[in-house]
Parts: sequence; C-alpha cells; structure tokens
Amino acid sequence: MASGVGQTFIDNTSFDVGGSCGDWTEDCGTDECVRKTASNYPNPSSYNLGGPNSNTFASTIASKCKLKAPLNPYWTPGWGDAPAPLAPGYSPVPINTPPVPPLPGGPPPDPFARGGG
Repeated sequence: MASGVGQTFIDNTSFDVGGSCGDWTEDCGTDECVRKTASNYPNPSSYNLGGPNSNTFASTIASKCKLKAPLNPYWTPGWGDAPAPLAPGYSPVPINTPPVPPLPGGPPPDPFARGGG
C-alpha cells in the first residue's frame, strides 16, 4: 500500500479488530445507503493520520445515511471532516481492489498498512 493512500475493503478483520457497534437503524433503505455511499467514496483516497482517514470514511457514511455517531470518549481525528479526495496520481478503483502500488518516484510503501479505509 502506498504511503498517504487509503483504500476501502469489505473484510478488514486482519487489520481492524476490537470495539463494538452501536445501535443500528430500522429505516428502510439504510443498508442500500451505506453500500452506495461506500461505493461512491473516493478509492483510493488521500490518507493522513490526523484526517482524512478511516474515521472520515465512517463519519461520511454515518452522516449521509442518518446513522447515530458512536459513543466514544476518545479523540477520533478525522471524524466530521469533509470526505477525502481521490489520492493524487491514482485512478479510481472498486472496493476490495488489491492495495495500489506506490507511484514511481513517490514515498516508499507504508510498512504498517494492511488495509483500512
């Protein structure tokens, strides 16, 4: 995975573990809204530890689909930020595309990146 680039994956269990989900919603169309919003999110997107990051991705979906924000007593950088732009120099790819390679002459791959969105 290229440094400074985030990608969207459906099964991210090898990277993102722990935590718990909050209340869902019973509104008709919520699942479709989540799928559509995730599919329309720039992928690969610009990524930064302070945001935009996976919190930005989650808050974009929560806001667009009228989901409750999680109760979290911790600092969540990127939550509430504008959606990330497409990563500079990359073309859009579908969700679950294998990690994009670094651009020629760009920074080396992030040794800690194993997924995320």
